[in-house]
Amino acid sequence: MFRELDQRTIRQHLTERSIDLRRFDEELATLQTIYRSAWDGNWGFVPPTDAEVGQLARDLKPIVDPNVTLIAEIDGQPVGCAVALPDANQV
Repeated sequence: MFRELDQRTIRQHLTERSIDLRRFDEELATLQTIYRSAWDGNWGFVPPTDAEVGQLARDLKPIVDPNVTLIAEIDGQPVGCAVALPDANQV
């Protein structure tokens, strides 16, 4: 969608925000859309089902840190994300 824009234009319109855990289901849907879109053209990619994503989200929700789970937006439209999780194995 924004591939035709030059880097300067993108930087002027790009914002980032932390996820809002109070709107967890909406944020999850946004992250799922971004993930599926990013991987869609890769050979052999099979998108996870809504049930699989939902279960993973419920399992990880207790350790999600909104400060390091970010959504990038251009003019309010989500275009990318970054998700960092602590190493649960150390616990």
